[in-house]
Amino acid sequence: TLITAAQIQEHKQSMVAVNETDVAMSMVKMGGSDEEYQVGVSMVVRYEGQSKQYYAIHDDVAEVYYVIEGRGRMKLGGTITDWERRPVSIENGQGSRGTISEGAVDITIEAGDMLIIPAGTPHKWDYADEFTAYMVVRTDPEGVAPLLELGMAEFIAPAQQY
Repeated sequence: TLITAAQIQEHKQSMVAVNETDVAMSMVKMGGSDEEYQVGVSMVVRYEGQSKQYYAIHDDVAEVYYVIEGRGRMKLGGTITDWERRPVSIENGQGSRGTISEGAVDITIEAGDMLIIPAGTPHKWDYADEFTAYMVVRTDPEGVAPLLELGMAEFIAPAQQY
């Protein structure tokens, strides 16, 4: 599956036009001996000054971020002290969340950086220093995150935020 630079830019512009922050682009089966294993690709944008209240913890889905523009700060790892189950996410399947993670590490990510977040790792977007856009590759060994039907997605603004 090829996702071109032009498709990525068009997708980003479509998201910005309707103020969306995380929209899937593609979902593919990875083949091999496990028929459930799939990989999803999404675009995520963060607006200058934007932060997220909750840490996310995905039970089964790992993420790889590749920053295509901008700069921001994240918090990673630690132990969630106010842990709660969250609703199942179409992007990440089952998981939990919390607002406090003791021992979390502060990192800065910027254009050209890649970040790998294993399943089960608390993480949250802490602050966007400027408009930031990054691609997220979500590996899903159990097929628990039905981002979209297999194949490339045509951009359609979601009806609600997840």
